[in-house]
Amino acid sequence: MTARPVACLLFALSLSACSAEVEFAEPPINPAPRDEWTYDLLIEAPVRPVQRVEMVATYNIVNRECLDRELFTGAPTSPASIDVPLTVEATSEGGFRAAVFADWLLPADLYGEGECRWELAGVYSALDDGVVRFQHSGFVRPLRPDMPLQSLGYTAFERSRFDRDSPTDGVMTSFLTSLKREQPIGPVVPDDDFTSRFPLDRYVRLRSVGRPAD
Repeated sequence: MTARPVACLLFALSLSACSAEVEFAEPPINPAPRDEWTYDLLIEAPVRPVQRVEMVATYNIVNRECLDRELFTGAPTSPASIDVPLTVEATSEGGFRAAVFADWLLPADLYGEGECRWELAGVYSALDDGVVRFQHSGFVRPLRPDMPLQSLGYTAFERSRFDRDSPTDGVMTSFLTSLKREQPIGPVVPDDDFTSRFPLDRYVRLRSVGRPAD
């Protein structure tokens, strides 16, 4: 791998800290993606109706040796992940759904260090009910995408923290998130351990499910 310098001024007997404006290459988009997954998000026992939902799919470079690197430290100077906004639709069950393609980004030599390959890491969601902005990170594919499984995830928020009438000063980020659960494709089987520890009379729960598209 060839290390590449970042534009700096070097002075005799000393180094001057510097920064450079770097334009990073955009990965090519697959014109005909086929590996489609469905991502469903449901807010259980909300305090108020959800007014706005945003979702982005996060893709990571799996072979980081393809990244551009700083000459002296060898640290990567190019991004190893990218967020792609998703189109969100409301469902008849009161939840929200987005189509996600695992093969949305094509492999490419972005930095002259060899081909960079991408993998779908998950989906980040933000929901706004006019007072509180919830955040949730969920999984789309199981650890083995070739297996007929769906991925279940939860985030719990203590109800008393946002049962108020005026907007909060900041974002109500997740403070309790379950481990990733995998289960056979079909009707969602609630995670009894998580739901019993965080009951709906004391918590608002966000639940996400990723599964292969029909």
